[in-house]
Amino acid sequence: MSLAYESLPFRAPSDENEVCNPLLNYHLSLLALPQFNHQAYTALQAWKRVIYSDPFNFTSNWHGLNVCSYNGIYCAPHPNDTTALVIAGIDLNHRDIAGFLPEELGLLSDLALLHLNSNRFCGIIPQTFSNLTLLFELDLSNNRFVGKFPSVILSLPSLHYLDIRFNEFEGQLPPQLFNKTLDAIFLNNNRFTSVIPQNLGSSSASVVVFANNRFNGCLPPSIAKFANTLEELLLINTSLSGCLPIELGFLYKLKVLDVSFNQIVGPIPYSLTGLSKLEVLNLGHNEMSGIVPEGICVLPNLTNFTISYNYFCEEEGVCGNLTSKGIVFGDRKNCLPEKKFQRSKKECDAEKPVDCFENACGKSTMRFGSRDYSEACDRITGDCDDQETMMASEISRRILEQQSGYISYGALERDSVPCNVRGNSYYNCNSDEQANPYHRACTRITHCARNNH
Repeated sequence: MSLAYESLPFRAPSDENEVCNPLLNYHLSLLALPQFNHQAYTALQAWKRVIYSDPFNFTSNWHGLNVCSYNGIYCAPHPNDTTALVIAGIDLNHRDIAGFLPEELGLLSDLALLHLNSNRFCGIIPQTFSNLTLLFELDLSNNRFVGKFPSVILSLPSLHYLDIRFNEFEGQLPPQLFNKTLDAIFLNNNRFTSVIPQNLGSSSASVVVFANNRFNGCLPPSIAKFANTLEELLLINTSLSGCLPIELGFLYKLKVLDVSFNQIVGPIPYSLTGLSKLEVLNLGHNEMSGIVPEGICVLPNLTNFTISYNYFCEEEGVCGNLTSKGIVFGDRKNCLPEKKFQRSKKECDAEKPVDCFENACGKSTMRFGSRDYSEACDRITGDCDDQETMMASEISRRILEQQSGYISYGALERDSVPCNVRGNSYYNCNSDEQANPYHRACTRITHCARNNH
């Protein structure tokens, strides 16, 4: 389908009846619009035709030539012509609209943000999105999109915020994704498989959330390249195996590291003791072993530390009594002889040490039949042994997000967005001015989220 707007042939009316012809008057009024409004009208009417359910009638006023008056459409002065208004943003978050994205949306070349969280849009992302050269924020989260990773995203030169979580995307992640200057990468709760690309750290992101996918393999040492930017990293339930790379200790800006619910083996890398800004460290539900180094437990900003459901055999120094320091700490179901609620001696004796220098990316040693899932939930901690209720610990993470403004944990909720001010950039949530999608008050979404909290 060609996206070029074909102008209607113009001629003067030949008689009075023609002047009063509503269809002709409509054509004449359309011709009076600037070229970019021609395209905007064409794009939005094409979209309106493929919206099959709109339970709140949100798009009921999508008619007429004044596209800036449409619900959810936000206009601003054109970047190259401040006397003209163009569609700079579309915000349909939480509208429960069903349909798909037509190719004509590629006509909205001035679009800076597209927010579609919590709808029922389906199908694939049109290749015509490559025309959206000013697009800064793309939020397609909590919809029903399918197919491989949408390659057209790789062609968006201005994109900084990418959120495609809670969809049905599948297959491998393209390595080119991590060569882009993205600030936020939310891919959680899809069907991505294979391994995490080896150039993972080549991006400039401040937050990366891969949780609840099926990547397998190890966390690549290239993670160290994130050192100057990464603040929050969630790899929950991604089928990671092997040892944690020592390069994680290079991420000196890191505040949140959560690798729980995987098959990671070996000891805690001692390099993590240098992460002075680390606030949350969750290593729970893996197969890690060895000693918990005191250097972790005395990190100056640590507030939440979990090692539950591993095979650790010793906690150095103050690690044995972290709760006395006001730190939220979980260490049950390990091999700690002085602690309650630990693994049986048989389980602990069967665990063999792993040499991470010899076998850094070795296969998991997990024996799926060896865990005892028969115990009830602990009434004090709420920690349960059966796999279904284990994931209920996400509730505590959500509480953590609400209390501390971690955008990464917020992304584990389907309908969560960084800003609920309609039409505003996620990077400009606190603005009291009229919504202008081109305006941004901060440059890092992790900082914006904490300021918005």
